[in-house]
Order: sequence, then C-alpha cells, then structure tokens
Amino acid sequence: MFFQPEFIYEEKIYGMGTFLQTGIITEFSFGTPTARLKGISLNEFKTSVARTVVDSPDSFGCEDEGGGYCKWRWKRETRQMHLVPLLARYYADFYGKDSKDFAAYCKPVISFLGDDPSDEDLINWAEGEGFETFYPADDWYRMATVNGHEIKVNISLISLSSEGKVLVEEMQQHLSFFEKALRFVYGDNPLGKCLTVDVG
Repeated sequence: MFFQPEFIYEEKIYGMGTFLQTGIITEFSFGTPTARLKGISLNEFKTSVARTVVDSPDSFGCEDEGGGYCKWRWKRETRQMHLVPLLARYYADFYGKDSKDFAAYCKPVISFLGDDPSDEDLINWAEGEGFETFYPADDWYRMATVNGHEIKVNISLISLSSEGKVLVEEMQQHLSFFEKALRFVYGDNPLGKCLTVDVG
C-alpha cells in the first residue's frame, strides 16, 4: 500500500511574508534504511517512497548517492517532451493567455525552453533571469511513511506561481487536497502529476 505525502507544519502558524507556491517537482532525495525492510526489496522501497512524492515516478531517474542515500531527478527526455506543453497550459489558465503578465513573464520562459537547454543551463538561466513564473526553490521537504518507516524527503522544485503575505494554520489537509486537484486537472501530462502546492 502506498501512502500519500504528509505536509509538515507541526501546528505552527505561518505569518505575513510567507509564500503560497505552486510548483513542479524537479528533484527529490532521501536516505534508505539499511535494515529491517521486511517483505520489500530496497528498490521497491525506493519506488514506494517516490510514489508518495510524485504521481509519475517513471518521469524521474534514481541515482545512488552512496551511504544509503538516493536522488531522483526528472529525466531530460521527459522534460524535453512534456514541460513546454504543461507550462503553456498552466500559464494560460493561471495568468490568462492575453494578459500582460503572460506576455512579460510566461512567453520568455516558453521561448527559452523551446530551444532545449541542458539541465544546467536551464537552472542557471532561471536563477539569473529571476522570473516570478519560473525559478528554482530548494529547502522543501515532506515526510513519507512506507512499510513502517518514516522518511524525510528533501524536495527541489521550480516555482510557477506564488502569493505573498499568506497566513496559514494547516489543520484540514487543504494543501494536500489542492495538490491532488491540480494533478488531476493536468494529469494527462506526466509532469502535471509532479505539480505541488506548499507554503514556506
């Protein structure tokens, strides 16, 4: 049985200046237990953890980092095929295709991605240009429970849209619900199954 990701808020209230973000997960990593994996192989365990983070783990490749640590990164071929169509649709839905924001902040992203940059060039460009519609965000995490093991999963994402000055006390799993709804709406695209909603 696979478990849905749990958002970690520890009953704390997020204050003004905090951001509600929608993004796409590009990478995640976690340590694997070295013992007591009863009834499940190590590879099955890794895949089970991955399925708590994204709904299309086959869009990612798993790299062994050594020391019982593994990193999942989106596959370049998946990004090449599916990212531009996803962003064109998401941006049109969120910002409005005829809006000034779409022209100023979305079209340049789509244009750059259409030239098929390397992963390194993509991240360097996103960090350098500083588009609010496409920028890397690290230091996110989820807790996943698989086969009796609670695992901290570190997540990197590309932020696609955000709202500032958000006050949130997560008690009813609204963010998890919104994430599931987004993944359902854009689920015909494999990378749409990697969309995420979080506050931080």
